[in-house]
Amino acid sequence: MEPAPTSRRPSKSKSAERILRLAAVVVAVSVSSPAQAEWEPLFDGESLDGWKRLGGKATYRIESGSIVGESQSGTPNTFLATERSYGDFVLQLEYLVDPQLNSGIQIRSASTPEYRRGQVHGYQVEIDPSPRAWSAGIYDEARRGWLFALETNPRAQKAFKQNDWNQVTIACVGPTIRTWLNGVPTSYLVDDMSLSGFIALQVHSVSRENSGRTISWRNIRIATSDIETIITSLDESFPHVVNLIPNRLDQREAELGWRLLHDGDELDDWRPTKRNAWQMEDGLLVSRAGKAGNHLLSRSTFESFELQFEFRATRDAAGGVDWGVSEGEKPTRLGFHIADDASPAARSADDANGVADLSGQLKATKPARFVNPAGRFNHARILVDHDGRVEHWLNHMRVLEFELGAEELRDALGLADSGGGPPEGHLRLRHDGDEIAYRSLKVREITPD
Repeated sequence: MEPAPTSRRPSKSKSAERILRLAAVVVAVSVSSPAQAEWEPLFDGESLDGWKRLGGKATYRIESGSIVGESQSGTPNTFLATERSYGDFVLQLEYLVDPQLNSGIQIRSASTPEYRRGQVHGYQVEIDPSPRAWSAGIYDEARRGWLFALETNPRAQKAFKQNDWNQVTIACVGPTIRTWLNGVPTSYLVDDMSLSGFIALQVHSVSRENSGRTISWRNIRIATSDIETIITSLDESFPHVVNLIPNRLDQREAELGWRLLHDGDELDDWRPTKRNAWQMEDGLLVSRAGKAGNHLLSRSTFESFELQFEFRATRDAAGGVDWGVSEGEKPTRLGFHIADDASPAARSADDANGVADLSGQLKATKPARFVNPAGRFNHARILVDHDGRVEHWLNHMRVLEFELGAEELRDALGLADSGGGPPEGHLRLRHDGDEIAYRSLKVREITPD
């Protein structure tokens, strides 16, 4: 841990100038405030009092009322952190980032000796000027990786302004974290791993050719009271929610039309095809090992819908989630396959038997960093639109997309008479091998515009 550099004690004339600068900051944040609230500047435009440097050796300085971080090669991620911790708050600031840099804003974060010898860890609101455009997405620094990527929010991906100042607003209330980029609703995360911690400005580690690049922050302010007043004055039309609290439906999810298909206690929405094949353990719906062919069938039928769930597979597990299932007829081949990608069957180049593949038909394209191994939970999402478009998502990344209207695929799937649209049918949790555990099964039906 290294204290941040601070300015020398100012002269009387400098003190007067500092008072005027601070007053200007207060006026600026008051004029642009989305609601009348008690805003507190976290940076007075003159010194780094109340901040400390953690991690690497990148430098921070003050220029024209802004904090400027400069990248340095050969050193890990560096953070300028508040000495205070914050729980529930609204944070707002502006940043100007070099197009070749990656950065972020840590919230509810920590640095303790017992965790990787003091490595900074916690939620990071992304600053991403690359073509990927995930600014104001949420990354879990030094813990779980990406929690909210912006693949599900194309409007927010277009909100970033290259080579210009961008404003980000971050609201943390209980387990809910929301972000806005230049006023556009961006991320909506529900997670209770950390409910308080420091705020920090990151300078990312870089290669030698990117040493000396800068990112600037200004107008950094925080409100810890009247939070809901501020939030209700903002655009709350978030199109997607990532909810990491098992078997829980958030208010925004309900507003978007989602409903639970399993609450962790009852099987009201499902029925087994055979007895004693499934059990409930600590909120999980578990297929018993050695009971291949024992499936769960939804009591309701669906045609156009979105389904999301979390699953944990064992090393030799095989199964999936099928849809368009009709009782008493030939089993559907429409399914999101579940397996351990490290198993020999899943690694086969010829068969679509890997996780998120269209079972036996089409292989998903998955960056390895977005696939959790056997024994850990993965998040899955299936979108079946009324026009026949189907998407498979894995850990909030779209990994497969296809059209049911494609003649060759339609014939292979036995959908020759479907007209290119999706067939109506049941959902099925298919069990073909070792144990698979499910939780947070949620569905919403899609109606044509």
